[in-house]
Amino acid sequence: MAHISLHEAGKITLGDNCMLSGDITMDVSDMHSILDVQSGERLNPPRDIVIGDHVWLAHGVRIMKGAQIGQDCIVGSRAMVFGEIPANSLAVGSPARVVRSGVTWDRRRIPKSNGAEIERAVI
Repeated sequence: MAHISLHEAGKITLGDNCMLSGDITMDVSDMHSILDVQSGERLNPPRDIVIGDHVWLAHGVRIMKGAQIGQDCIVGSRAMVFGEIPANSLAVGSPARVVRSGVTWDRRRIPKSNGAEIERAVI
């Protein structure tokens, strides 16, 4: 189950054909204000979240305000995403960082090719 909340005005955009595992949370806000002591200015306003098409969020992923995840990405289990993950990336960790580029994913369980080309699925 994914927990998507908007504690303040903002927008969460989730692209087409995404796959979300369990225990995922995302929110555009920190839920509390952090203020500059001298000016009283709020330092942590809400920021939108954008998740591209065909993104796989594994178990326990946390998507923080302002995160942008490009299309065809995979975000590994328990990653915490701040900032931007470029398209076709595998990102893991807290904070999430790209560990491999030039990847995509498929819901089918495709056997290893042993050097033979496998027809690319329409995704």
